Amino acid sequence: MAIGKLQYTMYGLLYPAVLGSVIVAGAIRIATPGWTGDLYLVDRVSLGTLFLVFFCVSFANSGDARSYQATAFLLDLIEVALMFLGFWFLRLLAITAEEPEMVYAYGTLLVLIPLQEVWRRVAVPEKPWYLIELRGAIWVALFIGLLTRDCFSLATPIASAVAIALIVVYVRAPSWYIQLRTRAFGK
Repeated sequence: MAIGKLQYTMYGLLYPAVLGSVIVAGAIRIATPGWTGDLYLVDRVSLGTLFLVFFCVSFANSGDARSYQATAFLLDLIEVALMFLGFWFLRLLAITAEEPEMVYAYGTLLVLIPLQEVWRRVAVPEKPWYLIELRGAIWVALFIGLLTRDCFSLATPIASAVAIALIVVYVRAPSWYIQLRTRAFGK
């Protein structure tokens, strides 16, 4: 399949620019003296790592697009903006002692997951609802993390770890999972 100008723009410029900026800014933030004394260190790093993994997988999966037109490009732009906002809400892009906006960071991820499915339906129409149950499980894990984050100190790291594990299963789509899925759903 030939890649069009819009897809080249997204694939070659926007995704790497935001991803590179976030990695550099996050690394500078983590290397800042006094960073280890941050009360929100574990939450920032665990949710920030999830954002990075999600964004990298999204970037890698954008090569699956079969019908990359203006709508897919617009959805990608929205995703890039939301990713950037997620890191901003975690306060990973600035050297500041401000408390992270965890509710907004979680909310950003909770919007990104269904947005990815909309993108897939637009850009890869021959594979609608591909492994949708994994996306749903990721969404549920994050929603539970959001609801329990103030009650349980390890809620965010656990929710992030579960979501990352589910993303790995999604990307790898191991044969055992596909067989289990076929037996359960008949597809």
